Amino acid sequence: MRIGRSFIVGLVLLAFIASFGDAAASEDKAIRVSINSDNQMRVPLTINGQSSFGIVDTGATFPLIDMALIPEPELLTEQGTVVVQGLSGTVDYDVATVASIQIGENRMEAVRAGVNDETRFPGLLNVIPADAFPHRVIDFDFQDGVISLYDDRPIKDHRDYRTKVSYEEIQRLPFIQVWINNTPGLALIDTGSNSTFINSAFADKAKTRNRADLVKDLFGVDAEATQARIAQIRRLRVGGHRVSKLNVLVADPDLFDTLGVAERPVMIIGLDLLKHFRVQIDRQDRHIYLGR
Repeated sequence: MRIGRSFIVGLVLLAFIASFGDAAASEDKAIRVSINSDNQMRVPLTINGQSSFGIVDTGATFPLIDMALIPEPELLTEQGTVVVQGLSGTVDYDVATVASIQIGENRMEAVRAGVNDETRFPGLLNVIPADAFPHRVIDFDFQDGVISLYDDRPIKDHRDYRTKVSYEEIQRLPFIQVWINNTPGLALIDTGSNSTFINSAFADKAKTRNRADLVKDLFGVDAEATQARIAQIRRLRVGGHRVSKLNVLVADPDLFDTLGVAERPVMIIGLDLLKHFRVQIDRQDRHIYLGR
């Protein structure tokens, strides 16, 4: 039995696993978060009473849990499979019901999740979709090293310049409008991706400069490499924020076809950029606040 199609958009470059330092929480109820030099996230969590770590991913729609943290009786229960589509392909995961997942003060029980191991999605064994939390706001304060969940309006830090943009959901993934070299396009806010990239349609329409001297290999959910060229952007505008002279990857994953956006200018904004902002997603009013 196949449950359906889900997404984990996040991509990683170079090594999947690296060391992380501990981030201090500013509040007891906050979730500690750290980002390493390769722009990979780590949050502490407890699964079935066992301490581990994972990511809180705005680019995922179905949880993945490390096989080593799931008791054998749960693994043996026939619960079908889920197909997860990522950067460069799809992978079928067996599904198990995880007894408990604790992240900060937030506890989830009887969670259906894909059973993950190093052969399927190396290094990102525990992936928790951001929309798994029922709260109105999920608040990624990367500078202070915390993720907060609450039901009031997004907290404003008067030290920051904050801009508000509306977002639309495409198959449960949050997209906003951005401009590259004054050309409009869509952007997925993806905390599970360590890199920002654009598709060829966006690169061409925005007349970006091709950096033929730079090429990268991308690794996605199926751990297969996808070669990507590098484009130089004169100016990226996200809400009221502007970034100049930015080198980004250019790739055209099958995922964009599945989402129905392959022919449109589209990009993914990953942690290499997001870590410089406070990212607050207000799911009640369908706005994303970016503070810096």
